[in-house]
Amino acid sequence: MNYIAVNDLFTDENNVYRVLWKDPGNIICYVIEINEKSSLPKKYLIKEIEENLTNEVYRIIQDKSLVQRLSSSPPNEKDLAYRDNAWNHIRELISKEPAIYERQQRGLLIKEAQLKQNKSFNTLIKLLRKYWQRGLVKDCLLPDYHNCGKSGSRVFTKKTGRPRKAENQTGINVDKDILKMFEIAIKKYYLNNIRPSLAFAYRNMIKDNYTKGYYFDDNTKKLVIEDVDKIPSKHQFYYWFKKIFNSEEIIRKRESNSAFERNHRALLGSTEFEMMGPGSLYQIDATPADIFLVNRLNPNWLIGKPTVYFVTDVFSRMITGFHISLRNPSWICMAAALSNTNASKVEFCAQYGINIQDKDWPAKYLPDAIVGDRGELESHFVESLITGLGIDINNNPPHRPDWKGIVEQLFNNSQKKLGPLLPGYLPKHAAERGSGDFRQNATLTLDEYIKVIIHYVLQYNHHHYMDNYNRSEDMIREGVRPIPIELWNWGIKNKSGSLRAFSPEIVNFYLLPRDSATVTANGIKFNKKMLYSCDKAVRENWFSLARKKTWRVKVSYDPRNLNQIFLHENDGSNPYTILTLISHQEDKFKNKTIDEIDQLIEFEEREKSNFKHAKLESEINLIAAVEEIVDNAIKNKEKHKNPSISKTRKIKEVKEQREKERVIRDVEESFVKTIENEPRPEPILNNTGSTGGSKVYSIKDLFKKNKELKNSDG
Repeated sequence: MNYIAVNDLFTDENNVYRVLWKDPGNIICYVIEINEKSSLPKKYLIKEIEENLTNEVYRIIQDKSLVQRLSSSPPNEKDLAYRDNAWNHIRELISKEPAIYERQQRGLLIKEAQLKQNKSFNTLIKLLRKYWQRGLVKDCLLPDYHNCGKSGSRVFTKKTGRPRKAENQTGINVDKDILKMFEIAIKKYYLNNIRPSLAFAYRNMIKDNYTKGYYFDDNTKKLVIEDVDKIPSKHQFYYWFKKIFNSEEIIRKRESNSAFERNHRALLGSTEFEMMGPGSLYQIDATPADIFLVNRLNPNWLIGKPTVYFVTDVFSRMITGFHISLRNPSWICMAAALSNTNASKVEFCAQYGINIQDKDWPAKYLPDAIVGDRGELESHFVESLITGLGIDINNNPPHRPDWKGIVEQLFNNSQKKLGPLLPGYLPKHAAERGSGDFRQNATLTLDEYIKVIIHYVLQYNHHHYMDNYNRSEDMIREGVRPIPIELWNWGIKNKSGSLRAFSPEIVNFYLLPRDSATVTANGIKFNKKMLYSCDKAVRENWFSLARKKTWRVKVSYDPRNLNQIFLHENDGSNPYTILTLISHQEDKFKNKTIDEIDQLIEFEEREKSNFKHAKLESEINLIAAVEEIVDNAIKNKEKHKNPSISKTRKIKEVKEQREKERVIRDVEESFVKTIENEPRPEPILNNTGSTGGSKVYSIKDLFKKNKELKNSDG
């Protein structure tokens, strides 16, 4: 098998290619045609190139063009100045390997460079192409230099390629029309998920395009194809197939995008050698544990499967933290796992009655970068992790669990090792008919299961021997075994790593989800109805100011308990102030999760919404009742209407009539009630029969008259 290296040139019958980059896993490489004016890097499988070299489809050639150019015409000061200027424009771009070779990422990188430099997009592309095509060194950017080999478009005049072995057979040239025919046939008969052979596509291409007639044999129609010198050969078809379609495109079309990524993508080197040392990259992932647990207060009640988060250091494979809960995978669970990663393991284990020393589990730091699943790490909360703690976040593409295989293997290892020991464990055959209900065997509480995992982590970190870990010569020479704890300690001593130490309070603050709250006259309102306060708000008269105009503030919160939330401050030494629930809301919201509070608020809103209908109905009935009273009053007014009383008189006598009405109502509404059937004082009517001009009695006169009436009755 032939081996290719970066900057090697290899050729087929028509073009010359330069190898620009190889992944450390020796799976893929990027190459560029050096004589095509508009050529750009393409991705190839290294295995395929090496096979073609072995089969003499390709051959390696020596690149002497740069040496010849420099020896025949040494550069002058002007040339060197031009070279240096060009180099300054692209030196940052060419370092972005392998991103600069990918079309979409390359476009973004060049646009970023445009903002920094006074160069057009096309100019930067030309400089990059010049550097790639001419030899990957700075001197490739010297002016007026043309690389070896034929440039320009393909020429199809004279028959090219090897002569055919059969006598009197020359064959035909493959021109643009035939190339188009090849492309159509390949797409139609080869690039589909049925996965036919390339020979099948070739035969169908001949059938569709190179038949000159037919005949019948025993009533069966037989096709006659063109003479051998008038049809393209299978070798030509295969050759141009490889020219037109790259390996990645073929696999994606015949299998699937995810299949390519899973089975054929570059491994990009062994992960441990990509990393500088402990803490350069942590991997994080979650999975439901295959075990049922019981309620800690009453073991008769099952509480289902817990969710387990593991965090591991890529360099050493050390388990640096974990978190187990009854929640589904979420940002807050991932945050809890990262918080545990930063915590002292001596203190953490002591909470569960397990005594260790720092040397037994020395991981109590945050890393330089984290890689994990897209879900939690695509949350908008992740921005605080990046800006506050300076941790780079790398999301895996969809359907790519292999990109964090260390954690995946860890899950499998823990389940196999612990499962048979734990009552309530659900083996793979648990769902088979007749297997019994393993859930009924559940015995462990969540805390007891956490203790089990602590013991497992300690055993794993100290005794997990990794046969396929690629140790460096220094590791082997110093007797470092491929065991997580030994790799970690060696890495701390020799590779420094990127471990970051933060106080638990600061880490927890930046890991918490973020939102906004509103300063109102009643308090700092969060989550619709919850009200908080703090000494700062009282001291600075926030609530008085909020009577005129409210404003919003940034806060962090722990959705598992909202007794306190955290107000963001601009003071770098103190990034937050604690806000506490206002006392009159404690009975309602204290010690509740955000889910419980949301349910409570939703219930109240629903209750209010339901009451709206009843309120509307009562308001309609109010309208009806008022209208009925008004209608009756109108009828009564019409019944007693006296046309002789003018409008002026009505206004003039308001005070007099008001006094009469008041006297009558005072007697009727008095707490001292009159004796039943006792005659009530009435106004004395004048001769006209109207109340106008009648004599008005005082209260004293009325009581005197009542007394006279009683004496006369006696």
